[in-house]
Amino acid sequence: MPRLRVARRTSPPSMALRVEAFILPLLVVFAIYAFLLEAWHVSVVKAVEIIGMQLASGDSLRRVFMASMPIFFPALGLVIAFRAGVWNIGAEGQLLLGMIGATWVALFANLGVLTIPAMVLLAMLLGALWALIPGLLRGLLGVNEVLTTLMLNYAAAYLLNYLVEEPWRDPHGYGFIKTREFPGRAEIGLTGIILLATILTVAVVVVARYMRIGFYMQVLGSGFKAATYAGASPLHLIVASMLMSGALAGVGGMIVVSGITGMLMEAGRMSPGYGYTAIIAAWLAGLNPIGVILSSLFLGLLVESGFALQSSLGLNVGATMLLEGLLLLAAAAYRFMEEYEVRVEP
Repeated sequence: MPRLRVARRTSPPSMALRVEAFILPLLVVFAIYAFLLEAWHVSVVKAVEIIGMQLASGDSLRRVFMASMPIFFPALGLVIAFRAGVWNIGAEGQLLLGMIGATWVALFANLGVLTIPAMVLLAMLLGALWALIPGLLRGLLGVNEVLTTLMLNYAAAYLLNYLVEEPWRDPHGYGFIKTREFPGRAEIGLTGIILLATILTVAVVVVARYMRIGFYMQVLGSGFKAATYAGASPLHLIVASMLMSGALAGVGGMIVVSGITGMLMEAGRMSPGYGYTAIIAAWLAGLNPIGVILSSLFLGLLVESGFALQSSLGLNVGATMLLEGLLLLAAAAYRFMEEYEVRVEP
């Protein structure tokens, strides 16, 4: 009787197979989601029209781009960590620490033209330090970084909420829980965001493909023994990957407060889960730094469309989160089809 056998591929898949492995899971996901929309008595055609409207004008495209940037920067950092086999699930918390650092510079440091660079640097520093904690625990004590990074997400949210509700709260905010609005020198424009994204993308590509540490991180992804055999220190590589990953997530937080909100509010209002969505973006991109650009823009479109679907069709936020969860399963299926093959044996 024939049986199915799953085996790891002995050679890299062809480009045609990679495209097939990417498209098929997405088609299945959208078919499932279309069925669910019909079950909820929501017109699929109307939903597609609303999503298409997000691409119909320059203003809509700008909103989609801005919604994608807080996903893009953490996803770029997660590419580094995941390629090293370090499961950083804490991009959300590191993003929130980036917001805190950027806000401190904007409100309390009078640096003139250096304000934006200082906001970026402090956001990177705090994001990296927040990621350093689970990195050291994993490298020195073998503590599972999935648990520590996830728990630190909640700690970061509590810290941010304390700051915005107590010492940093706007005394003239008419009861709203927020800081003072940022001065003009602390607001980053579209050109600045594109420049920053370009510089950091090139930096990640160089590190991942052309530097020795990038090679060692990829080896670490195969296991501690492989990295040690190659002459690298697993501890140093884990810490380095977490520092870089946290720093890039921190930049995403800086973009939110400087380019989108112009102030700091409660954690739940500042991020609808950008750090978690970044995990999906990294996997949809196949852990490719260049691919993250496209996956982040795609997810940014879904996030922005989700707001429109909620207001126009009455869908709740859970409907958008469900689609993101299905996309994560699609990304996992893509990675599985890329690395394994299913054979029918007699």
